[in-house]
Amino acid sequence: MEFKPLQDGEEAGLCVRANEDNHYEVGLGRFNGETQLFVRNRIKNREYWIAQEPVGPSKVQLEISGTEDRYQFAWSRDGKSWKTLAACPSADLSREVAGGFTGTVIGLYATANGKDSQSYAGFGWFENRDGIVPKPVPLSPCPTPLPLAPTDHWRIRPSWEDFKDKDGHYWSSDLGYSGGEVTRCWNAIAGTQSPDLYQFERNGKDFNYSLPVLPGQYEVHLRFAETSLKKEGERVFDVLINGKKALSHFDILHVAGAPDKAVDKSFRDVHPDADGLIHLRFIASARDAKICAIEIARER
Repeated sequence: MEFKPLQDGEEAGLCVRANEDNHYEVGLGRFNGETQLFVRNRIKNREYWIAQEPVGPSKVQLEISGTEDRYQFAWSRDGKSWKTLAACPSADLSREVAGGFTGTVIGLYATANGKDSQSYAGFGWFENRDGIVPKPVPLSPCPTPLPLAPTDHWRIRPSWEDFKDKDGHYWSSDLGYSGGEVTRCWNAIAGTQSPDLYQFERNGKDFNYSLPVLPGQYEVHLRFAETSLKKEGERVFDVLINGKKALSHFDILHVAGAPDKAVDKSFRDVHPDADGLIHLRFIASARDAKICAIEIARER
C-alpha cells in the first residue's frame, strides 16, 4: 500500500469486520500531526488503540493473520522482514460477542473520517493465503476505555454516526449498550416530523443499556416503529427500567395500528441506582425486542 496522509484523520489499511460496532484495523494514518502505523479495535462501539508506531516513508505492506483464538497484525517494508504490531482475541468478533449471522470479513479500506480530502491510497495487491500463519505472539493488552461521563440529558439513536435532528438537537450514535445489533431501513415513517429517528434500531432477544446520569429525577422517552413485520403478535417484548417493568407484552404494531408508524412512550419519576446509572432492558417473547431512539432528560 502506498499512502501519504496529508491531514489528521486520513487513514488506510486492512480491516477485519464483524459489523459496524465490532471490527479491527491495521493501517497507516495521520494523528496529531504525525504519520503512524496503528492497530485499533472497536468492540461494542467502544474504541481501543492497541498499538501506534511512528513511520517514515509511506509505502508499506500490511498483514492480518488469523487463527482460532487470535488475529495478529504485522507490517513490512519489503515483504520479507515482518514486524508484528499487535495480537488481539478473535472471540471479540465472534457471533457470540458481536452478534450477527455471517461471521467476519477482511478487506481494504481508506477514509478521511468525514473530512474533504485529496489524498489517495494505492493498493498494489490483496492476497488471501490459507494455512500460512506466523509464529503466535502474546495477546496485546487492551486498555480500559474511558467510562461514559454522567450527564443530565442523553439522546441516543442506535446507529453508526451522530445525528442532528430538524430542531437542531444532537443525537449520539449507539453507546452504553450490551447485546443486540443495529439495523436500519429506508421506510417512510408516519406520525412523526423526525422519521430519521425511527429508521435505525437496535434489536435482539435480550439487550440492555446502562447510562450514567447526574443526581436527580428523570423522564425516559422511548421511540419505536414496526418497520419489518405486518401482523400483530409477531413481535412482543418487555421493557424494564432499573429492573422494573415499564412495558409488558409490548406489541408495537398493535399500539400503532399500522406498520411504519411512530410510537412514543414516556416514563416519569425515574431515579438512577446507587451507581448513578439508569438501566434499560429489552426482553423478547416473540421475535426480537427493538428500540429506535432513547432520550433521558432530568425533570425540571
